[in-house]
Amino acid sequence: MMLPMIELRRARTHLLVQESVMKVSAQELAIRLKRKTLQAADSLKAMAEYQAFGVSTRQKTERLKTERLAKVAADHAIAAIEIVKAARKQTAAKTSARRRLVNPRIR
Repeated sequence: MMLPMIELRRARTHLLVQESVMKVSAQELAIRLKRKTLQAADSLKAMAEYQAFGVSTRQKTERLKTERLAKVAADHAIAAIEIVKAARKQTAAKTSARRRLVNPRIR
C-alpha cells in the first residue's frame, strides 16, 4: 500500500525540518545564548534608568513641595503684616477721632 502524495510531502517536509533543526541547533543555541545575554544586560540597564528616574522625580517633587510651602508661608506672613497695618490704621483713626471729640482744635 502506497501513501498518498500529500502524506509523502508532509513526511518529507517534517524530515527536512527535523534535519535542519538538528544541524542548526548548536549555532542556534549560541545565537540564543548571546541574544539572551544581551537582553539581560539591556534589562539591567533599563531597570537602572527607571530607578534613577524615580529617584530624580522624588527629589524634584520634594524640592517643589518645599518651595510651595515656603511661598505659602511667605504669603501668610505678608497677609498677617497687612492685617496688623490695617488694625493700626483703624486704631490711629479711632484715637484721632477721640482726640477731636475731646479737643476740637486738634486735626
